[in-house]
Amino acid sequence: MKNIKMDTFKLDNPAWYSLNEAHEEFAVNYDGLKFYQPAYCPFGGVFTDKSVALNIADYASFTDYFFLIGDEPKIDQNVKIDGELVCNQMILEKPIDLESNTSKIPYLDVASDNANAIRLYQKLGFVSRRKLSFWKMSRVLR
Repeated sequence: MKNIKMDTFKLDNPAWYSLNEAHEEFAVNYDGLKFYQPAYCPFGGVFTDKSVALNIADYASFTDYFFLIGDEPKIDQNVKIDGELVCNQMILEKPIDLESNTSKIPYLDVASDNANAIRLYQKLGFVSRRKLSFWKMSRVLR
């Protein structure tokens, strides 16, 4: 079984790592920024300190709204932030062993103010790992 601490770093930026690995074929790629193709889902992740405002604006031209997971992004005048959803990222403390001799860490994100859901997930063995921000954005219509 793998050490859970070694595997969880990818959960700090789940969309980014999914789009670089298992979901690579569904990615819209920018330098340091990746989104799912809008036909699949409206989520993306950033993995750079450089400004990605122009790339965010470009992606916004393909969809009505979308979410960027992580720190509050810098945007330009073509995009607006509609809100922040703060979520508890919860994981099972013990990875699940799969037939392929690998281990996976089940995780989920739940709105931090959804106490009933959090209690239910805790009863199922999930523990809070960290908070993540989901920034809802949309293009500015002119």
